[in-house]
Amino acid sequence: MNSTLITEWFTKYKSELYRYAVNKTGNHDIAEDIVQEVYMAALENSKLHEIKQARAWLFGILKNKIYAYYQLQGRTVAIENE
Repeated sequence: MNSTLITEWFTKYKSELYRYAVNKTGNHDIAEDIVQEVYMAALENSKLHEIKQARAWLFGILKNKIYAYYQLQGRTVAIENE
């Protein structure tokens, strides 16, 4: 059930997540990798039934993944709230 729900959410929000990641990283390949990491992290969540706002939750994961990417690069980036 979790994978079905996540797939449904990703069908709905993937292009938004991808555009945001491209905007923040400036690189299409890195953005695609980060969005894929968001998908994998979402699949690992066992409490999906408790999530009330899927879009906000997915963007929260995305922002954390982008932040982690820049930390590994030794750089920082401004991640604003939507």
